Amino acid sequence: MQTLLHRLNSWYSIIGALITAIGLDLWTNEHYFFWPPQYISIMNDDRIDAIATFVGIMLIFYALANLHNNWLIGILLGLSTAFMTVIAIAFYLHMTFAGADKMSLPLTFSLGFIWIILKVANNRNTKE
Repeated sequence: MQTLLHRLNSWYSIIGALITAIGLDLWTNEHYFFWPPQYISIMNDDRIDAIATFVGIMLIFYALANLHNNWLIGILLGLSTAFMTVIAIAFYLHMTFAGADKMSLPLTFSLGFIWIILKVANNRNTKE
């Protein structure tokens, strides 16, 4: 039981939980992104949110299973970074062109989260 809790306390499970929470939040909010108007349907697409949720859950399972597969974790961390980068760009576009200054804090958190994911990816043990 203690090793299971130790695995849940890993960076992979923390990143997975956050990506899952963000994916589920965007999945349930159909009108979160509103600018540019011609891309609203793409930016609020449930398939993208479902993929993010799936990637987050897979990161949690990866941590719990105590796997050491460089290919799999590289794909999962890469998808997490790509998802958060797209979201950060959307926040920036909303702030810059739509005047939605309320997106400044989510943009800051997104950029910090991208940095954390990249730091975890850089520091992971690739020898195993």
